[in-house]
Amino acid sequence: TKRRPQPIRQDFIVPDGYSPPSKGFDKIFRARIAKDDNSITILWGTPGRGKSTYLSYLTQELQKEGAAITRHHYFLSAEDSSSNRISFVEISTSLMHQLYVRYPEAMAGVEDDANKLQSVIGIAATNLASKGQRLYLVVDGLDHVWSDTQRVDQLNHLFNELLPLPPNVSLIV
Repeated sequence: TKRRPQPIRQDFIVPDGYSPPSKGFDKIFRARIAKDDNSITILWGTPGRGKSTYLSYLTQELQKEGAAITRHHYFLSAEDSSSNRISFVEISTSLMHQLYVRYPEAMAGVEDDANKLQSVIGIAATNLASKGQRLYLVVDGLDHVWSDTQRVDQLNHLFNELLPLPPNVSLIV
């Protein structure tokens, strides 16, 4: 069998004792991403406001609740040089690896090809829907793509591959 590459690290640190900006915000945000008609949700704000921390917290909480969630963060820290966090192929491979490892039942019959990300996500989402689960996809740190590289071609490639989203997928950016 073909050996899958390791995914890109995604462990953006959530400080001990962290709580969301407000319970009301968290409740509304969760309700929004769970709706079928709101497949893309954008969390925006100025740098340093806690967007990535909240999305990391949300990811952890959804995972604890058994939700199917996969993510990519374009930036972890200035010290992180573990991989090319901007490369479409690296991102696609990492997202698929996360799905294979965490939700193998959703990946039954899926072809392992980094250039078929939308197809893979669509099949996983369909398989999850049959079990009453939604697939959440978090893409964070987009502001770092331009500021760190002065290029957006790989980011555009990712969104051209993801959109339009397959049914039963919530994309959170």
